[in-house]
Amino acid sequence: MHKPRNLYIFTFLFATTLSLATCSTILEVDSLWGEETIEPEPTKPSTEARIEIEVWAPASRWEHWQTEGPVKAAELVEEFEIIVNAVEYASTNSFYEDQFELAAEAGIGPEIAHITSNREKLIKWINEGYIVPLDTCIQQYPEFDEVIEDLWPFVTYQGQVWAIPFEIESYVLFFNKAKLRELGWSEENIAALPEQIRKGEFTLEDMVGTINQAVEKGIVEPGFGYWPIPNKDVDFLIHYAAFGGKIYLPEQNKLIIQRGALLNAYSFKSQLITEEITHKNLAGSEQNHWMGRLLLRDTAFHDRLLFWGGENHDWIIWALDYADGLGGQDYLFEHFGFALFPSAVPGKPGNNFSFAHYYVIPSEKASGQQNQEAACAVLAKTITPEINALNAVESASLGVLKTQFSHPAFTQDRFVSETMYFLDYAWYKPSQDNYTSYTQLLLEYLIKVELGEMSASEATEAAINQLQIELGESLIVE
Repeated sequence: MHKPRNLYIFTFLFATTLSLATCSTILEVDSLWGEETIEPEPTKPSTEARIEIEVWAPASRWEHWQTEGPVKAAELVEEFEIIVNAVEYASTNSFYEDQFELAAEAGIGPEIAHITSNREKLIKWINEGYIVPLDTCIQQYPEFDEVIEDLWPFVTYQGQVWAIPFEIESYVLFFNKAKLRELGWSEENIAALPEQIRKGEFTLEDMVGTINQAVEKGIVEPGFGYWPIPNKDVDFLIHYAAFGGKIYLPEQNKLIIQRGALLNAYSFKSQLITEEITHKNLAGSEQNHWMGRLLLRDTAFHDRLLFWGGENHDWIIWALDYADGLGGQDYLFEHFGFALFPSAVPGKPGNNFSFAHYYVIPSEKASGQQNQEAACAVLAKTITPEINALNAVESASLGVLKTQFSHPAFTQDRFVSETMYFLDYAWYKPSQDNYTSYTQLLLEYLIKVELGEMSASEATEAAINQLQIELGESLIVE
C-alpha cells in the first residue's frame, strides 16, 4: 500500500490537481449477490504488486505535461504495475522547489520531482540526500540513449548523473512582421530574415540600422526598437556570444572571459540605451521577475516593438491569452516572426541560449518510499517522442531526443518544427559550479554601464578584475 500523504496546505499560489484519470482501474464483480468474482487477464506481470507513486511539478494552462507525461507513461511500463498521481503547483519554480524541500525534510516528498536548470539547487538536494543518482537507471533503458548529449553534463556531479531531461526551452528573437511591411520589406524578405540571421547575413548592426529607419519613419517609437529578454543576464550573455565571446571550456571545466568580446558587448548594450533603441526605463533593472515578462508580452503583442527577446513559451501564451479571438496561432504567424539572435560578426551564425527542465528521483529519506526503480521505469517512457511531442505542441517547447527532428509528432506542429533547428546553434548553462557568480558579476557591471556610472571600458576592466578575485583558478582570461 502507498502510505497516505500529509500534504501541506498553502494559501499562496498553490493548487494540487490529482490526475486520477490515470492508467488502469482494477475491476471486480461484486460477490455479495452470490456471483463469482471475475479475475481479469493481467496486462502487467502478475508477480508485481501495484505501485502508486506521485510526481510533483509546477503547472499552468500551457505547461501541464510535466506531470501528465509520467501519468500517461505509467500505462506503457511493462516491468511494474504502476499508477502515477499528479500533484501540480500553480506557482513559481522557486516556490515549488521550496515546498519540495520542506516535504523531503519531513520524508513525505514524491517519488518523481521536477527541477529547472538550477545547478545550485540540484547540488543542494544531492548533498542533503534528497535525491538518488541515476546512472544505473539510465543504463537499464535504451530510451535514455536517445537524449541529446549536451543535456547530461549539467546534471552530472561528482561523476554521477542525478536528473533526467524532459524538455528544452529556448530564448528567441521575435520580430514584428507588420512593422517590417510598413518599412517596405517584401513578404519574401520577411520570410528570409530567420535564414539570413542563421547564416550571419543579418547582424546586430543590421538590426540596429533597421530599427533606426523604423524610428525615423515614425513606425516605431524611440525606445521600442529592441527590448531585452527579461532574464537580463541571459540577454547579455547572448550578446557577448554574438561578439564571439566564449563562456566555458568543458575540457578544463573552467569558465572563460574574453576581454574584447566583453568590451564590445558592454558597448553595444550602452548604445541601445543612449540611442533610444531600448527604453531607458529598462536600464539598470534586472527584469528577472514575472511582471517584466508580462510587460514585455503585452507590449510586443500590441504592436509597439520591432524586435524583442523572449522565450518559446511566449508563443503559446500569446495564442491562448491574446490571440484566441483573432485566429490563434494563424494570427501570430501572420504578424510575428522568430529567429536566432543575430551575430555581431558578418558570416558568423546567430546563436541561441537554451535550458532544460529535468526530473529527479527522490530518495527513500525524502519520499518515505522504496519505489525508485518504478520511478525510473516511468521516466524512461516519459521521454519518448510520443509523450514529449504532446508537451511540445501544447507548450511550444522542444523535446530532448536526437530522434525528434524526423518524428511526425514534432514535424507536424509548425512552431515546433520551425524552431527545432535552434538546437543546432544552442549553448547551455555550463556545469561549472561558479557559473552563477560569473553571471552575477557581469550583470552588476552591465547595470553600471546602462546607468552611465561607468564607461564600457571601465566596466570591462573592473568586471575582469573582480572575476579573477572571486573565481581564481576556475577562470581563464583572454
